[in-house]
Amino acid sequence: MKKLAINYENVLTIKQDLNRTLNETFKLLKNVGITSLDVRYDRFFENKSLYSEILIAGMSVSSVFYVGDLGISENYSKEMEIVDFCAEHKIPYIMLLTKPVFDKVNDKDKYLSNIKQNLRRIVNYANIYNIKVGIENFGTSNSAFSTLDNVKNILNAVRGLYLVFD
Repeated sequence: MKKLAINYENVLTIKQDLNRTLNETFKLLKNVGITSLDVRYDRFFENKSLYSEILIAGMSVSSVFYVGDLGISENYSKEMEIVDFCAEHKIPYIMLLTKPVFDKVNDKDKYLSNIKQNLRRIVNYANIYNIKVGIENFGTSNSAFSTLDNVKNILNAVRGLYLVFD
């Protein structure tokens, strides 16, 4: 069964705009059919009880997202940590975004090669736990995930990688 999810950052905006508590905001969202959240990984460490608050409110976390620089060779330890976190909490999806520094890279071919290699390792590791990994076509034109050619190149090179269209 698919669940309608909302980005937790948007939940915080709604909470603030309506001057409600987090739990009241979750109740409002559930009343309109939203029962799941996409949460930035760092949020779980900024608020140690966030995951519990989400579950107690009858919500779930459908995905965790993280912005890192996948273009650096063998720079995927944080992403592996996220896979472990998702496996432990039975969160089925991870969305990865890359910092928009593509236009500042001297060797774009090497940068893309590093992204693909890093993503292969992350996706293969996530597959062990039945976690799906997607990239989001996020950012400005200087992000490696923002152009159609780059996204197709990456998706064709990394078996099992998904695209989250924003």
